[in-house]
Amino acid sequence: MTGPLVEWVIAGRQSIHDRQRAVVGYELRFAAADETRPELNSVQGSGIISSHVVYGALNIGLDRLVGDKRIFCNADRALLIGATPLSLPPTRTVLIIDASIVMDDEVIAGCRRLVHVGFSLALAASPWFDGADRVRDFASIVKIDVQAVQGERLVELMDRCRRPGVQLLAEKVETTEELDSLLGMGFDLFQGFALGKPTVESSRVVGASELSRLQLAATLVSDSLDFAEIEQIMSTEPGLTYQVLQLASLGRMGEARRTVSSLREALVQAGEWRIQSWIALLVTRPSGGSAGEEVTTALARARACELLAKQVGEPPRMGFTAGVVSSFELLVQIPAEELARTLPLTEELRAAAFGDQTPLARIVCDVSDLQSGREFPRMLSGISQTELDDTLAIAFNWALESGSVLV
Repeated sequence: MTGPLVEWVIAGRQSIHDRQRAVVGYELRFAAADETRPELNSVQGSGIISSHVVYGALNIGLDRLVGDKRIFCNADRALLIGATPLSLPPTRTVLIIDASIVMDDEVIAGCRRLVHVGFSLALAASPWFDGADRVRDFASIVKIDVQAVQGERLVELMDRCRRPGVQLLAEKVETTEELDSLLGMGFDLFQGFALGKPTVESSRVVGASELSRLQLAATLVSDSLDFAEIEQIMSTEPGLTYQVLQLASLGRMGEARRTVSSLREALVQAGEWRIQSWIALLVTRPSGGSAGEEVTTALARARACELLAKQVGEPPRMGFTAGVVSSFELLVQIPAEELARTLPLTEELRAAAFGDQTPLARIVCDVSDLQSGREFPRMLSGISQTELDDTLAIAFNWALESGSVLV
């Protein structure tokens, strides 16, 4: 990810309506937010797409921002020529081009490419600017500020922009009287206070590498890998192999340390499912980080859920894995609901790690509540608090020893 480090991103959105006043899309504007109180920030500046805006949109979640509607965003030169990667869905995204962009041959070529792959272009035509005629040939929407251009000038601009297949969008429509007048003039789309005021959403930004690690971790715990595949994963990571060998040597509860002569033996002794979850935890841990409080908590939660899973008829491996996945929230500071929505998990694992409706999910909830010191634990599983506390104590001791290999 390029550009300044951004801990939070806030997104302002304003609805865009058709002639029947139904919402057809949202214009999004992004800005960095104060890390400690993002809700107090306002969306300012140009709202132009940059790399941190793209990642911000993905982190907040497109479903949360626009649902199934179209996405309208301002574009800068870097995006139009391909210097900024654009990960938004082409068929739903409208890129707004305004007078701040010099419409040279490189930009025009970029516009052609974007339209070819499915993006739509909107020309912000008030005021008309040098080069607007060149991009008009690619634009499917022309956006006109009806507060800046009025009367005969507005009629002339509309005539200049009309052509088959082009929709005219009236922005800054402030009153119902203005809306009625603009409907009569033949505008197709409308945006402004008369139809809906802007709203704000915020989220912590996760960089591209963090997103990739989360996706990999989720795949590791969701897929059934065999020994050969796990060995291949670790073949290029000597440090990871060392840590797995150390994990296998810990033994089961109450056993002395064991000697391990090979990676394959380590996989057999520790169990491939535990190794998969262990690797997922290592992958999710911040790069270069050591085994801190969050990692110990994650390991203890996983172990406790593993030990308690048999009480509800679930395999211990599913309990351990659900505990690991539910701990991703601690490690990457992303809300559980966002992780549940975006991670590629099986429905069974998603329900166990992030829900509260299945027997195993209730165990995960109870263990999490006790770990966090929740004032009134929900006690959903039906397991006594004494047994939960005892199990967590055993799991915590195991986590301390296991975490010591995370160096």
